[in-house]
Amino acid sequence: MSKVSTGSPLSITYVSFEPLRQGHASYTHVIEIIDGLKDQGWAVNLIAPEYNSKNLPGVIARLMTFTRIWFRVLFSVRTDVLYARMHFAGFIVSLIGKLKRIPSVVEVNGPFDDLYIAWPSVRKLRFLFDALMCGQMHMASIIISVTPGLKKYSQEKLSKYKTQPLYEVVTNGANTSIFKPIDQLPSRNIPILETKGQPYAAFYGTFAPWQGLDKLLAAATSPFWPKSLELRLAGDGAMRSLVEEAARQHEHIIYLERLDYQDMPYFVAASQLSFVITQDTDGRGQFGLYPLKLFEAMAAGVPVITTQLPGQADVVADNTCGIVLTDASPEVLCKAVKNIYDDKNLSTTYGQNGRKIAEKLYSWKQLAERTGGILERLF
Repeated sequence: MSKVSTGSPLSITYVSFEPLRQGHASYTHVIEIIDGLKDQGWAVNLIAPEYNSKNLPGVIARLMTFTRIWFRVLFSVRTDVLYARMHFAGFIVSLIGKLKRIPSVVEVNGPFDDLYIAWPSVRKLRFLFDALMCGQMHMASIIISVTPGLKKYSQEKLSKYKTQPLYEVVTNGANTSIFKPIDQLPSRNIPILETKGQPYAAFYGTFAPWQGLDKLLAAATSPFWPKSLELRLAGDGAMRSLVEEAARQHEHIIYLERLDYQDMPYFVAASQLSFVITQDTDGRGQFGLYPLKLFEAMAAGVPVITTQLPGQADVVADNTCGIVLTDASPEVLCKAVKNIYDDKNLSTTYGQNGRKIAEKLYSWKQLAERTGGILERLF
């Protein structure tokens, strides 16, 4: 009989070795799942690093932070479950769980290669970091992956072991009580979103090379882009200078920098359509992608234009809530934009379908309930 059925309280220590910064997808995922678990009666102890500097910390600072996290896990009050996002430093968390006979859970958000893409200098020690991440997963009782592709990837990584953990999938989602169609949001005055009062297409998130910004800007500056439609971009990152230059040269391209989280639902919901045009740079898309902004746009009742990568393309195509591009050339992108922008009935249908499926399958409340149900199987 489980502790849930007997009414005994359940506790979980949730560990992230990467800092959780508001506005980042990792922050939203962690906080939304934790809030949902708390609503189900779990007592949650979140342990994550806090770096004071805006600059990336050095190796020594990171190692000291990891050590503090390990000691906090080791000497924290008795917990029923240790839950850690996959990280080479998470090996120690799984080891502590094994030694203290506490079941551990590993959340897989990406392949091992993500470490070497972010930190190319550590590639020469790949044998060590791969072994640590494999060890973390092998000692876990449950592995929760954010895409079916990563579930298969995890199974392949652990195929040589006789004992296998339980494999589950819990994707990204959206807070459907915050991200809503514009007519369902409380009235607010947000001057930065009222520039000229023009209709606009929205792009937001990290301005990383794999986000397809170069393709989008090429489309927006081509003669095929609808003349009365602005392109508004909110965010920051490596390609910010490219966005700023396009905004300086073209009146209909508006750069809004990084918006406050409370303004994001309005920015998304007031748009005519939203872009999720991730590129398969360095093989990032081969295990499937379920970007946070995809589900937030759907929850806001906004049509989505996306690329043909597993996961995001399946959600859009299967639920008829936008257009999946055959390729990301400026001509094809502009054609998709015009199809949605010029056909209000089509736009409305896409938006309504997106909202419906977001509420049914991809609300954080439902995803947290699924996570809680998975964890209960440990008892």
